[in-house]
Amino acid sequence: MIGRHLATNGTAAAAASWAGALGQLGGWRHGTGRHPRECRDPPIACQAMSSNRLERLVNLTICLMSTRSYLSLWEIGERVSGYDVGQTEHEQQAFRRMFERDKEALRELGIPVEEGSNTSFRDEVGYRISPGDYALPEIGFDREELAALALANRLWVSAGLSGAGAIALHKLEAVGDETATPPEDLLPRVESPDAAFEPLRQAVRDRRPVRFPYLKAGAAGAQERRVQPWGVVSWHGHWYLAGRDDDRGEMRVFRLSRIRGAVKPAGPPNSVKRPADLDVRAEVVRKATQMAEGEGAERVARLRVRPGAAHALRRRARPGGMSGADRAREGDAAGEGAANDDAGGAEVIEVVFTDLERMAAQVLWHGADVVVIAPPDLRDHVLGRLRARAAAGTGS
Repeated sequence: MIGRHLATNGTAAAAASWAGALGQLGGWRHGTGRHPRECRDPPIACQAMSSNRLERLVNLTICLMSTRSYLSLWEIGERVSGYDVGQTEHEQQAFRRMFERDKEALRELGIPVEEGSNTSFRDEVGYRISPGDYALPEIGFDREELAALALANRLWVSAGLSGAGAIALHKLEAVGDETATPPEDLLPRVESPDAAFEPLRQAVRDRRPVRFPYLKAGAAGAQERRVQPWGVVSWHGHWYLAGRDDDRGEMRVFRLSRIRGAVKPAGPPNSVKRPADLDVRAEVVRKATQMAEGEGAERVARLRVRPGAAHALRRRARPGGMSGADRAREGDAAGEGAANDDAGGAEVIEVVFTDLERMAAQVLWHGADVVVIAPPDLRDHVLGRLRARAAAGTGS
């Protein structure tokens, strides 16, 4: 088994090579992001293969890297799980053919399987993989590179993607590489706080149809949409899903922040067919531009902020307070905000915004440190997204 060979070798080089072999042998061609069934003129290892063969090829790679001497065909048959040397001539010939196919598959992937003999008096050909020719060299980072990695990790604010980045940084710190993180307020971010982001990303990966309640701009209530997802794209601070709307029979683009409930499967995996000539990002940009028409009028958000918190919003706060006209227009004519300005020592600030959904995302990022006083539609939007996230978390 794989674990047996890893325990025998126990080197970082073998582990790194095993990980690389596993990624390649799985059928994904590095840098293309294409599934093996979609590869053009696929090599042997780019074709879909059984899990048994995949495990056998990985075991063979580790076995051949774990030896300094050349291993004969029969030694390989005894050591590598998945091979059966056999007793009869017919069984032994079948084993030889299986090994030859596996050897060519490894070479086609760029894994250098050497042939040779341990002594000049031994006629039988043996095989091995020299770690120096295949194993990854030791990877190190200077302080500037580590700071860049930490900054890249902090770009993501979604729980789904930040976890993987945090694990990677912890591994670097475990081997003595100290990562430096800039102050919180200086960090750039790619915002993806929408609860729908992670399930939609998985649906695109698995090529699986989904359904979700969606509130179209200007609509009174949300309607369920059944979609074949083709891609999730970030543009101008928002995340969008592009796919085929099954109910309308054509491609549509959906802003994730307008999804008002849990994203649920609506079909089996591998059932979504994405058009081969489709540029998802170009379509999202075109559709999102149309969706943004009519947006842009400046408005004022009145926010109750906990002392010492939400510095990014404080920097944008306008001086002088909200005028009576602004307060009436934004739904706070009764002075609801003023009556509660000093509640719990909180401060009230006023921030100019043009995009309702982006403003809601910025408020949500600060959690309980920021509460919307006005306008009512911004407050309702924030509450709606909190309810959607709660529904997604409970699966209801």
